[in-house]
Amino acid sequence: KIAVGFDADITVWNPEESFSVSKSEVLHRHNTTPYSEKALFGRVKKTYVNGIQIFVNNQINELLNGNIILK
Repeated sequence: KIAVGFDADITVWNPEESFSVSKSEVLHRHNTTPYSEKALFGRVKKTYVNGIQIFVNNQINELLNGNIILK
């Protein structure tokens, strides 16, 4: 829910944009992915966690800005 008192975890994305996954764009620890060089649809543009922008233009701006909910 987008309202005062809620977390403000929001992702802005373009469901129509297509792209091909390259190893240089993979943002997790291991750059091996079954999607490498495949055409995909839907690109994340921005991500906010607790109202703070942590991701924009395929770059992570802020790390460790959430709470672990599973252990």
